[in-house]
Amino acid sequence: MKLFVRYKKLIMLFALLISICLIGLSGLTHLTSVTQSKLIHSTRDSFTVQLGNWWDKSELVITEQSYQMKDACPSVQIHFTVQNQGVSMLESTHYYLYFSENGSPIKNGNLIKEGTISPLASMEEKTLVFPNLQNGHYQLKVNQHPLYQNKKEQQFTKSPVIKAFCELEKGNVNKEQIESTPN
Repeated sequence: MKLFVRYKKLIMLFALLISICLIGLSGLTHLTSVTQSKLIHSTRDSFTVQLGNWWDKSELVITEQSYQMKDACPSVQIHFTVQNQGVSMLESTHYYLYFSENGSPIKNGNLIKEGTISPLASMEEKTLVFPNLQNGHYQLKVNQHPLYQNKKEQQFTKSPVIKAFCELEKGNVNKEQIESTPN
């Protein structure tokens, strides 16, 4: 039995020595082996995620309504200047030009022209020109940001009513007259 215990200790010692040699050899192999690196070309995309909707603090105002004198009637040309008096716009907005022969174009008239105004920086202006119009009353309506002043319904700004008409003067000279009246 003593002999068996002695051989058992010898076998354990031999197994331990072999384990140490294998671990050392494995470590030495890793330290001295050839290392390769590969560069893989990749592109990076960036995008913005809007979390919820908010008012961009833009505030559109129609600052000027004017007219252009012409020698030939009934062609009338009017223009409106829209200015952003708030912070830079993040989105474009829509405008609508209304016409009526008499009265308020928005209430009693027809929509004759609509379009888009691209985002305006703070204090930037955009002039909208409408040529070849007929005699009558015109009014421009411009949408504010959908959440303007944090209200849930669509807000807009509108111009005064523009009365544009042509009359014949003495000597058959035509003159275009345009008047601006408050809404």
